[in-house]
Amino acid sequence: MSLISMEFLLFLLAAAAGYYWIPKKGQWIWLLVFSYGFYLASGVKVLFFLLATTVTTYGTGLFLEKEDLRLKRMLKPEAGKVTAEEKRAYKDRSKVRKRWILAGALVLNFGILAALKYCNFAIDNWNALFGTDYSHVNVLLPLGISFYTFQSMGYLIDVYRKKYAPEHNLFRFALFVSYFPQLLQGPIGRFDRLAHQFFEVHTFDLTRIERGLQLMLWGYFKKMVLADRA
Repeated sequence: MSLISMEFLLFLLAAAAGYYWIPKKGQWIWLLVFSYGFYLASGVKVLFFLLATTVTTYGTGLFLEKEDLRLKRMLKPEAGKVTAEEKRAYKDRSKVRKRWILAGALVLNFGILAALKYCNFAIDNWNALFGTDYSHVNVLLPLGISFYTFQSMGYLIDVYRKKYAPEHNLFRFALFVSYFPQLLQGPIGRFDRLAHQFFEVHTFDLTRIERGLQLMLWGYFKKMVLADRA
């Protein structure tokens, strides 16, 4: 579903109208439903990859938090007769475990991206270098995989650095990964900047709607009039 198609504009109109009509507490759920509906418009088969990135990133964030909590309990004065040397050793082991946890998630998700996006490119170069005749692999490239992969891995790195705590609600995190207006073209958002906007209550404000429409029209002008012709 192209962002400059009439189909998308009708989809966006339905999403916006329902967003302000339903009870305020369910607004983020409405966005999640429409985000997955938008994604499913590209095909059911590719849904697996979005779910895989969402679940593995969500789980890794919780594992990192669990490791931090375990370290805090160990370093508490009332933790028992533990020497300073033992505490340092435990702290070092904890850092190593966190690095392995993070590295595993990064390798898995970037590996999926690389395999799907650059598999045939690698085959072409292999054939050119070694004179072989391997045929291309028929791979479906999931919608927006580059954007949601980099955004999810950015979230993990922030959690690893303790910039903020991980999200404990899987469905709220799924909205952050799949939010449909930025799924195709970005930008790559940061969780601490976007999350509160998703989950805060928003009421209908004609001035904000007008401002939003102006920004959209300006964006369409830059896309269709300038960028497409350049």
